[in-house]
Amino acid sequence: MVAKMARWYLEDYPVFVSARSDGLLVLGYPKDSYWKLSVYKTIASIQIDVIGFITVFFLNIGIVLLLFIFNSRKTEKAVKPVLIGIEEIAAGHKTQLAEQGELSEINAKLNHVSKTLQRRDTARANWISGISHDIRTPLSLVLGYSSSLEKNHGLDSDVQEKVTEIRQQAEKIKQLIEDLNLTSKLEYDMQPLRISNIYPAELARQVVCEFLDSNPDKKYVFEFEAEPQCETEFIRGDEFLLKRAVTNLIQNSINHNANGCEIIISVSCSEKEISIMVSDNGVGVSAKQLKALNSKTHYLESTDKALHLRHGLGVLLVRQIIEAHKGTMQILSEEQKSYETTLIFPKTNY
Repeated sequence: MVAKMARWYLEDYPVFVSARSDGLLVLGYPKDSYWKLSVYKTIASIQIDVIGFITVFFLNIGIVLLLFIFNSRKTEKAVKPVLIGIEEIAAGHKTQLAEQGELSEINAKLNHVSKTLQRRDTARANWISGISHDIRTPLSLVLGYSSSLEKNHGLDSDVQEKVTEIRQQAEKIKQLIEDLNLTSKLEYDMQPLRISNIYPAELARQVVCEFLDSNPDKKYVFEFEAEPQCETEFIRGDEFLLKRAVTNLIQNSINHNANGCEIIISVSCSEKEISIMVSDNGVGVSAKQLKALNSKTHYLESTDKALHLRHGLGVLLVRQIIEAHKGTMQILSEEQKSYETTLIFPKTNY
């Protein structure tokens, strides 16, 4: 009985005792081979231990959450200027981030990228402006001489036709140069908008009248439509640029339909928007070309197979003008049937 009660230690020797049917099994171990640990605890102390464990557990979770929130806000605060800087660079604007803090190295690199892109954009804009200026003088001479020769009735009919073709192509080059300059200015925010109240119905009507006054070829038939309620509706915008946009759309219909077509200019309005639509029943464009036009490409392969030119700068210019007025442009077309461009402007609310 004494041996059975001598559990854990016997004269400082760790022992393990087990009662068997054939006697008593006692296993002894060297001193200091086992650690003495009391396993007797009161119910109250166990409850205190459990409560303490739960308290420490949730306290640690709270501390972790607080640290996570603090670090998240700190990271967000540091990353936000970087994201804004990337958006500014993507939009072609200059950005300057503070080169300090945890992300100072990234900020410095973004500043460097921004400066590099700005230098390249400035160089490109200056190059376009310089080339355009250099072309104007010889182009003016070509236009002047060809116009004089065109009026000379003493020339052979064959020569007269060639002179007329020279003048027409020179005028196309002049228009392209003007579009290129204006596109460049709009792209780099160098074209200030002269804002005033613009009545889209009246503006579109004036553009149509200007085309009719220029004695267009009779194979081009113009038709103007405007809903009565649109006559008094106006938007805030630049009259010169908006006229240029509508003019370009009409001119595109003429340029790309050598065999003639009917050109319809219409103005409509809803509760929140005013729309100007220019459509024709000419050759249109293919689905592939339409997709390219609706994206922000800078050119489109020409449908004029004889000239092998690229066009689409006029479309890009129109899109830039409309976006500068917070509007949108939609293009629809069916090959060999129709081509339609709609300019949509938000109404001005007071």
